[in-house]
Amino acid sequence: MAAADPDPFEDLLGDYGVNTWTPSADASLNASDPSLAATLYTSVEAFNGDGIPPPFENIVDQFDPTAYSTELINPATDEYGYFPVTAVGDFATLQDFALYAAGVESTLGTGLLNTFEWGEAILLSPLLLLVGLAGG
Repeated sequence: MAAADPDPFEDLLGDYGVNTWTPSADASLNASDPSLAATLYTSVEAFNGDGIPPPFENIVDQFDPTAYSTELINPATDEYGYFPVTAVGDFATLQDFALYAAGVESTLGTGLLNTFEWGEAILLSPLLLLVGLAGG
């Protein structure tokens, strides 16, 4: 069911931090092309509730935990997805949404996240081994 006054930008990026512009962008989109606003809103809502871990958000969060808020976008349906509060967070969220919109989020996105986690494990393995040897 579409919202009476869709707010796709606010639902995707939040409305605080670097994103205080989203309510006015939503209003402008609703005024200029209500059909596009409704379509984008529907897509953003599906993205926010799809239950797939967003790979770029997770990768950015590893390096910059301040890039996202601690408020879940849709806590009733999604355990993933936090509002970005920095430009880096915005970029990562928009990349995740692009993967979703292209229909490759569940394959390419998950593969990207798995590759990053393996790479991280490989890079940390020698350090963990040294710490283990020094402690034992």
